[in-house]
Amino acid sequence: MGALARIQRARSILIQDEAFLGVLSMHLAIVEKAAVETMATDGETLWYAPDCVATWNDPELLFVVAHEVMHCGLSHMARIPSHWDMKDANRAADYAINGELIRLRIGTPPKSTPPLYDARFNGMAMEEIYAILQAEKRKAKQDGQNGQGKPQDGQQGKPGQSGAPDAQGKPTGAPGQGNGQPGAGG
Repeated sequence: MGALARIQRARSILIQDEAFLGVLSMHLAIVEKAAVETMATDGETLWYAPDCVATWNDPELLFVVAHEVMHCGLSHMARIPSHWDMKDANRAADYAINGELIRLRIGTPPKSTPPLYDARFNGMAMEEIYAILQAEKRKAKQDGQNGQGKPQDGQQGKPGQSGAPDAQGKPTGAPGQGNGQPGAGG
């Protein structure tokens, strides 16, 4: 089964199991895009890289599709002020979504491209997480670090890279490959 058919099947599963996300997913055009490393959305289109989709099993694909749809459902693209650092905004949005998907047990986090996850952000909104990330960046600069902050639980200090959470949602600390498309892009 090809990548497009598998994504369409994941949307069908969302409609059956998570109606709100499933209905939202039906409003996204699905488009293959070579420049996207994994998946991405702008609120109207769901772009995907077929080679990456092929590496995910069905529960992992369901997690990623739900992740992208949640960016839309939570209006992340509209909530990010223009003066925010986009890299940190995207990371904050990903942390907020992934913690919720893990809590709700929607699919499973991909092993090949583990999502950003940190238990300390569970239940927080993107804005709260962003404020923490910015404070950590300021503290790191004051402490003479490179400004990227100190990696936390399951976090490698770069967007899209993290330790995949285990079945209970606890970070394993294993390094990820990163999707390079966090937030409004992934």
